[in-house]
Parts: sequence; structure tokens; C-alpha cells
Amino acid sequence: HDDHQIVARRLAPLTQHCPKPMLKVSGRPLLETIIERLKAQGFSRFRLAVNYLAEVIEDHFGDGSAMDVDIRYLRETEPKGTAGALSLLDEPAGAPLLVMNGDVMTRLNFSELLDFHAEHAALATLCVREQRFQAPHGVVEADGPRLTSLREKPTFQWLANAGIYCLDPSVLGRIPATGQFDMPELLAALAAEGRMVGAYPIHEYWLDIGRPPDFELAQSDFDAVFDPS
Repeated sequence: HDDHQIVARRLAPLTQHCPKPMLKVSGRPLLETIIERLKAQGFSRFRLAVNYLAEVIEDHFGDGSAMDVDIRYLRETEPKGTAGALSLLDEPAGAPLLVMNGDVMTRLNFSELLDFHAEHAALATLCVREQRFQAPHGVVEADGPRLTSLREKPTFQWLANAGIYCLDPSVLGRIPATGQFDMPELLAALAAEGRMVGAYPIHEYWLDIGRPPDFELAQSDFDAVFDPS
């Protein structure tokens, strides 16, 4: 899976024998923390999309009974992308589905996300996180040989995809059964049709563990974030 090859390069050698969601943060797999937090907020059924080193995840969690939850697996035999694995769901869903990347550490109130999704009658809701970056140099704009603006070390601001989604079950039929299909493709198609796609801002703690510095930050932040004294 190309995504996992990229992950392996970015977090090597940590992911050589361990899928990224199973990396230990404060002594236990990140995915275990994610499931425990969701369970504490009332979630009991989990469907885990697995491919790279799937046996590591399945051997650890089994059917979820040890955590008093129901866990089943969506086993990818080909790269399916961040939305494509949902085509493997073989059970009807009556309520909105919460979809989350397995490498995100957050204190998000998921009930408030679901309330937002319902209140706005959204077909899909994307969680977003405000990001800021101050340029280390002055930023120059020019039109050919003519200077048009000069800003000294400006701060740029944007909304980033936080890797957490809420989906109405009706959108599952839009996901192809074969090939790779990513969540941004699904959301962009819905938005292009004029369908309601919500953008829910995360104000609570959120960290995408994609690089070694992020992994180190997760270790140092964990106790203060999830077990404040």
C-alpha cells in the first residue's frame, strides 16, 4: 500500500514491524486509546480497516470482547484509499457513521460532532483544524519586473483536514467497490453537487502523528492531555 510505504519512510524504523496506529504512546497502542475514548463517549461497535501488518492489529484486539466492545475487520486485499475501505461494510447502517484515521490523538467531543452533523442536515461532515504558519522571511509579490507588495514575515492561516468524518449511510453507495478512493474525492463530489458537507472546527487538543517530531510530541503531551492530575 503506497500510503503505508510513505508512512514507513517518515516514521522508520518504528513502522517496519508495526502499523502506525499500533505505535505505543505512553505505553499502549494509539489505536487502543482511540477506541477507549470513543467507548467512554458511548460508542460500542468498531470496524477497523486493515491491510499493512493487519495481523498485528487483529492479534491485539481480537473481537473486542476484552475491551467490552464489538470489533470486526474490513480486510483490504488491494489499496482502497481512505474512503474505499468503507465499500467492505457488509451490514446495514441506520445511524451516521463516524470515520477516523488511526493516527490521530484528540480530545474531541464526538457527541458534539454528531449533534453538529444532525443540526445542519449534512450528508457528510469533515472535522477541520485551524493552522497557522509564520513565514521566516519577507514575502514578495511581483508582476513581471514590478514589485506589487512586500509583507515582512506574514502569518498564513488555513483550515486543515483533521482526519475525522461523519457520514450519512446514504453516501456509502457512492464508494466504488474496486480501486482506490479517498475521502477528499467523496466530499468534493458531494460539494460539487450542492449537497451539504459540513466543516466542524476542532478546538480541543488534536495531533496528527505523521512524522517523528509528532510522535515525540504525542509522548510528551499524553499524560497532560488524557490523564491530567
